[in-house]
Amino acid sequence: MNRERLGELADALIPAEGGMPSATEAGAVGEWLDAVLAARPEFATPLEGISASVEPIDTLPDRDPAGWSVLTAAIVAAYYMNPEVCARVGYAGQRAIPFGADAPDYVDLLESVKSRGPVYRPTP
Repeated sequence: MNRERLGELADALIPAEGGMPSATEAGAVGEWLDAVLAARPEFATPLEGISASVEPIDTLPDRDPAGWSVLTAAIVAAYYMNPEVCARVGYAGQRAIPFGADAPDYVDLLESVKSRGPVYRPTP
C-alpha cells in the first residue's frame, strides 16, 4: 500500500484548517489507519487499489465508487481516532449513560406501551 499516495488523498479530503491538523498531521495514514485496518481488514484491498492510482481525487467517486467509499470511511475514522483531534472538537467519546429507576420519562414511556396491550399483525 502506497502510504505516501494515501497521504496526498487524505490531505485533499481533510486539509489543515482552522487550527485543526490535516489528515497526515493527525496520523490518519499511519498508526490510526493501522488501527482502522485491524478492525476492518477488508479495507486493505480497496485502499491498495486507490493508493496505486495516480488519477486526481475528484475522479475517484465516479471511477471507483466502492473504493471511494472505503477511502473516505477509513481516513475519516482514522482521523477521529486520534485523541488530540477528538479533544480539539470537544468529543469525549461514547459514554454509557446509566439508567436509573428515578427516570420517570422513560418509565412513563414504557407504561404507555404496556397499557396499550399487544399490537401486531399475524404473519400469513
